[in-house]
Amino acid sequence: MTRYFVDGSGKYVGGFDGVEPPEGLIEVPAAPADARQVWDHLTESFGEVPSPIIESVSARQFKLQLLAAGLLDQVDAWISSQSKAVQIAYEYSGTFVRSEPMMATGFIAMSFTEEQIDEFFVAAAAL
Repeated sequence: MTRYFVDGSGKYVGGFDGVEPPEGLIEVPAAPADARQVWDHLTESFGEVPSPIIESVSARQFKLQLLAAGLLDQVDAWISSQSKAVQIAYEYSGTFVRSEPMMATGFIAMSFTEEQIDEFFVAAAAL
């Protein structure tokens, strides 16, 4: 009979059948639907499946999401105050990569949190 375990932070470790699991693991009644789900010790259930982290989107998706979020004019104004290199990158890039330093600088300038950046890229990828 398979027994399922999480570590102390609730991350799913796996199912064990016929062998003893490593020490320090916590047994849970079943495996999660998705291995990225985290066990909540208070509710005694696995949480929601986390949104995927989107690393890049097309320029079209990125700019349409800026428009949808009501940020296009604000970002365009900020871009116009940046170096020529940043302006060229913004205008001519075919892909916007989340981890690029210029992208991080822009999101900081717009006061985005990491969660808001994730949400932005997920929404942009859906366009």
